[in-house]
This record gives sequence, C-alpha cells and structure tokens, in this order.
Amino acid sequence: MKRAIRKTLFVCFVAMLAVVAGCVTGRPLEKMGLIVAMGVDLLPNDRIMGTAALYGIDPNAKDKVAVLTNTANTLKGIRTKQNQEFSNRLVSGQLRVVLFGSPLAQHGIINLIDTLARDAEIGTGVYLAVSQDNSSDLLKNRFPEISNIGTFLYEQIQQNSRHEELISTTLHQFLHDFCSVGKDPVMPLFHYKNNEVHMSDIALFCDDKMVGHFNAQESFYLKLIRDKYKAGTNEIALKREELEELIPKKSRYSQKDTVYVVISNLESKAKIKVIRQNPPTFQITLHAVSQIHEISEEISLGTKDVIRKLERSLNQEMKKNIKKLIARTQKLNTDPIGFGEQYRSAVRNSNLTRDKWRELYPKAEFSIIVHNTLSRTGIID
Repeated sequence: MKRAIRKTLFVCFVAMLAVVAGCVTGRPLEKMGLIVAMGVDLLPNDRIMGTAALYGIDPNAKDKVAVLTNTANTLKGIRTKQNQEFSNRLVSGQLRVVLFGSPLAQHGIINLIDTLARDAEIGTGVYLAVSQDNSSDLLKNRFPEISNIGTFLYEQIQQNSRHEELISTTLHQFLHDFCSVGKDPVMPLFHYKNNEVHMSDIALFCDDKMVGHFNAQESFYLKLIRDKYKAGTNEIALKREELEELIPKKSRYSQKDTVYVVISNLESKAKIKVIRQNPPTFQITLHAVSQIHEISEEISLGTKDVIRKLERSLNQEMKKNIKKLIARTQKLNTDPIGFGEQYRSAVRNSNLTRDKWRELYPKAEFSIIVHNTLSRTGIID
C-alpha cells in the first residue's frame, strides 16, 4: 500500500514538473533585439535622443548591426518607441557600453545613471564612456573595418583596461566615485576621424558634469597616482643638456634640444599622506619600477652610473608632470585621484561635505617624491 502511494506521488511530481516546464516562455535569440551599445545625447528643452546598436543574429544578413534612434524625455520613453518600431522585442541583457554625447555629459548625467542602475536587465559591470561629439554620430557611422560598432567599443575598452593603458569605468565604479565625498568619476573619451575610432583621452567629471579631459600622457600619470599600476607605456621628454655627458661625442652636435625616452611601467604604488590640515597639504610618494624601451639618442646603458643619472632626470621630469596634472585638476575643481577621501579619513571630525571640499581643493598644497627605478634596460618585449 505504501509503495503504491509513493509511486503515485512520484508520478504526480513528474507531471507537475512537466506542466511547469511547459509554461516557461521560450525566447529564441532570433526573436529578440539584443542591444550591445546605447548612446544618449542632449536635445533642446532637456529632451534626449537615444541610439541603440543591436547585435545581428541572422548570419545571412548583410549588416551585422542594426541601429535605432528615437527621442523622448526619458530612457524608458525611448525604449518604448524603439520597441514599437522594431520587429523583435528589445532586451538589455547583452548591453556592454553606454555612450554619452559630450554636450550631455557637460550638462549632467546622474539622473540617467540612476535609471540605468535601477534597470534589472542591466548589470553594474556595463562600461560607461563619453563621445567627443554626439554619440549618435559615432554609433550610426559605417566603418569599413568594423562589423558591429557596439562590440568594437566594448572590446576596445576591455582590451585597454586589461593592459592598463587607460582608466575604464563601469556603472558600479562611476556610482562609487560619485557617491564618495572627496572623489570624482572619470570615463574613457571616444572620438572618430577618417573612419577610425580612437580612445586615447579620459573625460574628467565634477560630480556628474564633464569639465575637461586628459590626453594619453596625462592619463598615464593619473593612473600612477590613482591606482596600483603594472602596465602602460609613456614617452618622456628630457632636456638634452641634462644628459649631454651621457651622449657620445659624435652625436653631441645634434640640433635637437630634447631627448625622448620611452618607458613601460612594470610596477608602481603611490602613497598619499595628509601632512597639514589647513590649508590641506598632501605628500605623494611614488615608488615605481620601469624598463626602457627606446631612447632617441645613442646612450650606452651598460654602467650603473649612467642608469642612476638617467633615473634622476626621469624622476625630476615625472615629478614636474605630476605637479602640472594636479594643478590642472585644481583649476577645473575636479578630484579624480581622491585627495578628499584621504583628507576626510585622516582629519578627525572634518565633517567634510562636497561643497566644503570644492572650496578647499583649489587651495590644497602638494609635496611630491618620485622614486622610479630602471630595470631590465636592454629588454624589448
């Protein structure tokens, strides 16, 4: 009797599983519009224009990407219009990059960021970036060597992030920096010219508004101070007169006033210490290990004495460039390094607020110490 009851219950359980499984709605890829990249631009009267780059599922299709553009007052309003126009249901589960047009980034984007963060389909690991012009111009342009612009942007950010060439920003990282009193977010900055897409600059934000940008060389120093850094290459210009004694006599009659040294960073760590409360004064100690890839003049690196002299020249130039970089952030009143965070944690009862740090940061003072050691000077990877 008990065996019969157990058998009946088992059959009922299997039948229920079959019914539940049959109720699950299948969503074949061919019947979905997978958004890979999304662009948002500013229009008059605070309206926005949204551009969605979709992944092409059909292998027989000529174009591997479809691009939809609509206008509305909100991101949800744009999505509704795009769904009405597209034959398949649009989904954001494969969204990899959100691109903001520069005019919109300068206007302020926190409301849009908040909407993205609340969307359950969008992961916090999605990359954020700025387009030098309107994002729609970049996403709608047809590049001969790029089959899907959305996938290309994602892979370019990911590759540069993996090799630490530039600072990349995810939705999670932007919100973390924005919500931290004493630190401002940054984003990669894209532009295109002659049918080529470039990502070499970093957009700087004051709260949620873009206020300027750093070029590739400035971004190198920003990463040195901001993060533990184990990659990246930089060309440093040194005054020829400082290295004159290291240059062979046959090359001393060159008309060039500058010697260019290309170094790659093997390892670096910056320590930031508050040494005075008023005005806020910081000591930055940078320890780095680098290798030389190229020198524009014939200099023998075979002796320790030559290496030490070259290190001193490089350290002085790096120190000068870091000072210039920090001075520029003070002029723009943006703190991408997070000196305000250091000040808030080091100064007891500072009660630091955003507005208070905006007043203090332009007046802050800095002492910079650079210890860059050259290693493996004869190796080129």
